[in-house]
Amino acid sequence: LMHRQYNSIKGSKPQWKCGKLCAIRVILLSILIGLAVLVAVLLINPKEPVVDVEKIWLTDGVKSFKISLVDFDTRISVNVSVDNPNIIGAHIDLLEVMAYYNEQKNYIGSFSKSDIPIKRLTTTYFVLDVTLKYEYLNSPIIIRDMLNECVNTRNISIMLNIKLKVKVGVAVIPIKFAVSVKFPCIPEVLRNTLDMVY
Repeated sequence: LMHRQYNSIKGSKPQWKCGKLCAIRVILLSILIGLAVLVAVLLINPKEPVVDVEKIWLTDGVKSFKISLVDFDTRISVNVSVDNPNIIGAHIDLLEVMAYYNEQKNYIGSFSKSDIPIKRLTTTYFVLDVTLKYEYLNSPIIIRDMLNECVNTRNISIMLNIKLKVKVGVAVIPIKFAVSVKFPCIPEVLRNTLDMVY
């Protein structure tokens, strides 16, 4: 406890004397205040999690992207990692994956997921399955371009736009990036159909 002690000399100012128990309390209070300030800083201004794509592959053991002039329907799996450098856990409010053929205007599929918990001071991995379908094309001309690439290069070029809203404490951190990938491709067409492509 704090004790008020008066000096016997006339006119001197009173002095405060603190015992051992009081000193311990002061130290503990200082530590608690420091921790409270640190937590407040982390809640308001946390470090941005690092998001990356570890691997992309054709789902269900499929080895090639199959396409014809009138159809394609396949799924790709995307292994995403989220590294949270903060001492508090994070939470992905919304994750969106938009798939395009070559350019962003050529939409061919998407995937979205919400409510994903991310542990503190660790890297979390999860797999997303994105369905790519002919029905999603906004123009039938695009299928001819895809088939041309498949016939000429035996590959199909896919671009993935990935967007996340990561909540750490009270802060919401938007993250977005793009990834390009090429898949082996087999054109499912007859020779006379190939002539139509050109």
